Formats: sequence, structure tokens, C-alpha cells
Amino acid sequence: TTRLVILHASFDVLGLLVDAQRAGAKQLEEFVFHFLCTNHLALRNRPEWKELKGANLKRVEREQWPPRSYLENVEAYNLKIVEVRSQSEDGVTLGASGRPIPQAIDIDALMPTTS
Repeated sequence: TTRLVILHASFDVLGLLVDAQRAGAKQLEEFVFHFLCTNHLALRNRPEWKELKGANLKRVEREQWPPRSYLENVEAYNLKIVEVRSQSEDGVTLGASGRPIPQAIDIDALMPTTS
């Protein structure tokens, strides 16, 4: 998947951001920010993510996609699904209404796949 490719890539995207900022390369800087914001779910697991600080970190957090509020809602939804499933009569698939209980949302599945 794209997430795994990004996670294991040998390229230092944060280093490129710093270089672009030092050189005043605004178009490259904007592209790198876009890449960071749209791929933060994979990038945050890379060792150099800890180097993202200050205004750069604030911008990525502010502009990340999907937004933090969405990720928090997915987490709350998944917790509710687990709770409802544990309380259902068959313990797995049917709620009190007899309708199937939805599956939890897999955040990894939100990442596009490479072809």
C-alpha cells in the first residue's frame, strides 16, 4: 500500500522541507507541505517525524487530511461498534433490531493503494 511505501522510503521528506525553506523555494515548500499533510498517517511513524517542530508542525496539524476531528470520530465510532457487538445477543453480527451491526472503520484502508 501507499502507506507502507512511504513508511519504508529512503527519501527524507522533512529534510527536503527544511532545504526548501532555507533556499526560499516557495513552490517546493508548498508541495512538501501538501505531501506531509496528505500523508501524515504514514509519515508520523517514520523516525524523522520527531524533527517536525514549531510552525511546520502546527501547519501540518492544522491542514492534515483527514482532519484530526475525523480521526477522533472514527475512533469513537470503532469503540461504540465494539461496545454494541459485545452487548448483542449473538455477540457478533446482529443488534437489538435484528439488523447487522456495521464493521469498524480501518484507518489504513483510507490510504490510497499504489498500482
